[in-house]
Amino acid sequence: MVSSDRINGEPSFPSAAHTLPARLRRRQVLWRLAGPPRYAAATRAGLALGIPAMLAYALGFRHEALIVALGTFAAFYGEGRPYRMRGRLIATVGLVLIGVVALGAVTARVLPVGSPSGRILEITVLAAVAGVSTYVADAVGLPPPGSYFIVLGCGAALVMSSGGMPVRSIVPATAAGVLSSVIVGLVPALIDRRKPERSAVGAAARAVAAYQAAGAGRPHPVTERRAAAEAIWAAWAAVHDAGLSAKSALVVQLMVAHRDFTHTTDRTGAGPDQRVMADPGHLPMARPTLRQRLRWSWAPASHATVTAVRVTVAAVAAATIATLLGLGRPDWALLAATLVLNMGPDRPRGVVRALQRFGGTALGLVLLGGLEWLSPSGVALILVLVTLQFLVELFVAGNYGLAVVFITPLALLLGGPGAHSSVPRLLGERMAETTIGVVTAVVVLWVVLPHAHRATLALIQRRVADTTAELLAALRADPASNDTWALRRLLRFELAGLARSSVTAAHDDRDWARANGDTAAALEHVGFGVLAECWSIPDGGQLPNPQRWERALRAAVE
Repeated sequence: MVSSDRINGEPSFPSAAHTLPARLRRRQVLWRLAGPPRYAAATRAGLALGIPAMLAYALGFRHEALIVALGTFAAFYGEGRPYRMRGRLIATVGLVLIGVVALGAVTARVLPVGSPSGRILEITVLAAVAGVSTYVADAVGLPPPGSYFIVLGCGAALVMSSGGMPVRSIVPATAAGVLSSVIVGLVPALIDRRKPERSAVGAAARAVAAYQAAGAGRPHPVTERRAAAEAIWAAWAAVHDAGLSAKSALVVQLMVAHRDFTHTTDRTGAGPDQRVMADPGHLPMARPTLRQRLRWSWAPASHATVTAVRVTVAAVAAATIATLLGLGRPDWALLAATLVLNMGPDRPRGVVRALQRFGGTALGLVLLGGLEWLSPSGVALILVLVTLQFLVELFVAGNYGLAVVFITPLALLLGGPGAHSSVPRLLGERMAETTIGVVTAVVVLWVVLPHAHRATLALIQRRVADTTAELLAALRADPASNDTWALRRLLRFELAGLARSSVTAAHDDRDWARANGDTAAALEHVGFGVLAECWSIPDGGQLPNPQRWERALRAAVE
């Protein structure tokens, strides 16, 4: 057990009691927007679908005009990223979408869909896509909607192909949607190409100011420190992605915010005006490479691995149960389970996601029933899909429940709602499959790897301790070396994982976290302190008093 007292000037440690997050109030977050609606992003998502779909329809490709929507799922990714990186991200996700759409379409032609062997193949392919895409999305830090639209694209293509749509029509139409998403996603750069990174730097400055205000009132404002650290790291990633130089005005502004953050974190009396960059030729906190992030997550107890395992198990179980009950769309049960679990929620948030999926689907099916009654076709149907896509993007980052209201009719209109003409029966089956999916997902959260939060926290604690020790050794040897900068970046990455794992453990097992969380709290405090100390190293100088942090690290892990 580490102490939270200051002894002989050594760094003080917050106890687990200081770091426990507030209990999640489900009623307050169930239908609350986490942020303002994204009107500009929603408009782009709608245009990404509407322009190529209308063009295809005008050229006589009436069925393909609807399939274009599968490729425009890529438009849901990359919002808020600098345009130089946004285009790459949308294109990368688009290529993945083309691949899984082709896989789904071909799978439907291998074996008769609906036969026992065909169902087994369908479930196997979709579950594999769900598991692999979830692992990669979690490992690389892909923000919401994560892997969900990748799985949805594969499932929709499978249903389209089984209904008779040729593979040669599905794949090119999807590619057209991807191309449209890339172009439309980059158009705002013609108006204000620095807006994303400017917004990120402004958010970082505001988060640091909130941290400073909280720090003036209490010794360990852990929640505000984590929020400020995340905002600063996101801002550094943005300026890196934008290719800004160390002399640009935005980098200078961010540097001031970062120095203010380190001064608040490391209260040793050195003010921000006394700190200098260790190396003016480096921009600190570069984003780890894709290969590094995938490698760091390759461990049985990592958050990415645990999430992927749970998603795969829930996907197979939900689809199998739906098949055994004779329901027409087991893939819909699989998609419901995937949506609940794919972002790796803790148990309270997982229950919220399940309720959002259930309630959103219920409302979405009512909306679908109205659309089935109206029976739009041609241009009218395209406009309906464009409107639904607009509304999905409007709410997907703020509240999944509201987004699902519109995802439901969008997905079912694309893939075909079902094999029978009875609308009440169709709606009843889709609701039954949704219920199976969300219940299965919640059960999996409690049953599959029930103590994973403990193993994940232990893993990340070891990594933080080892990386901090390596960084201290590197700072003694050569503070300005490339290896030292890489270790600073790695420690930043590991501290973000430690914060997330600590919150998950607290939500999943509060009593255990209170009794066993002091080590995590102390390691997080030491890690931030060492990173802060890096800013006090003068050009060509050494880390002052490294023994202080080495003793603190030993005390944290004892």
